[in-house]
Amino acid sequence: MATSSAIFSNNTGLVCIVENSGNQPTLAGKITVKGFKPVSALISGTDYTQMVNVQFQSSLGRAVYAYVFGDHMGQVLIQGIAFQGTCQNKSGSGIVEILAYYAANRASKIQDPITVTLGDTVITGFLTGVTTRNVTASTDEAAAFSQFTLTIAALPQR
Repeated sequence: MATSSAIFSNNTGLVCIVENSGNQPTLAGKITVKGFKPVSALISGTDYTQMVNVQFQSSLGRAVYAYVFGDHMGQVLIQGIAFQGTCQNKSGSGIVEILAYYAANRASKIQDPITVTLGDTVITGFLTGVTTRNVTASTDEAAAFSQFTLTIAALPQR
């Protein structure tokens, strides 16, 4: 197996695909998004917010009344890095894959919610936005990569 320094020093701007031998345990923090299978991009983190729709009313005598009206929609932010291509074929672009996924799966194009799995928790919601940011680590154009964020409006958990 190649070391990370060998991968990045010999193939700037590209990502190498290392196949799982099948003997690796499943990570508890594994993140999957239905239909999201880019070759030149990877998920680097997530933010998940879910809130209750509640109103608090203070009254005389220090009493506080809580009125609960169910749950608000939540939000899932999927952050990642998109590379110029892969070591194996040096073609394709991670940012093109991300934008194509957004175009095909955004809420205005599909009726059914997409699913996001965070460990053992399955979240359903609608893809509502994408943000991209080009990052240049040096003057070498091949070393440039992009960061992305997919925004998903999450349906309340049951």
